Amino acid sequence: MKILRWILFLPLGFVASFVFGFLAAMLTNFFGGASWYVWLVSGAASSGAFIIVSLKVAPEENSISKWLTFATVSILGFIEIIGPFLFSTDLSKSFAGVAMIIMAISVIHPFNKKNETKKYKY
Repeated sequence: MKILRWILFLPLGFVASFVFGFLAAMLTNFFGGASWYVWLVSGAASSGAFIIVSLKVAPEENSISKWLTFATVSILGFIEIIGPFLFSTDLSKSFAGVAMIIMAISVIHPFNKKNETKKYKY
C-alpha cells in the first residue's frame, strides 16, 4: 500500500488541481468575474489543492515529498507566468502563475516541522 501511495501522490495532486481550478474559474465566472481575478482565484485554488492532496496522499511527510511537490507547483507556476508572454495571448493569464507560486510558498510552510510555532501562555 505504501508503494501505491508513493506512485499516486503526484497524479492525484494533478487531478485535485484540475478539479479545484476548474470549479474556482466557473464560480468566479458565474458571479460575473473579470478576467484577471478569475485567473488569480483559479491559480490559487488549483495549486493549493495540488499541494494539500499530494502531501496528504504521500505515505510520509518528509522533505522529499514536500520539496518535490513544491518544485512541481513552482515550475508549473513559472510556466504559467511566461506562457502568455511567449505566445502573445491574454497577459492576465499570468496571474494564475503568480498565485500558484505564492500559494506554494504559503501552503508548504505549515508542513515544515522545523518552523513550528511555539505555544505561548497568556
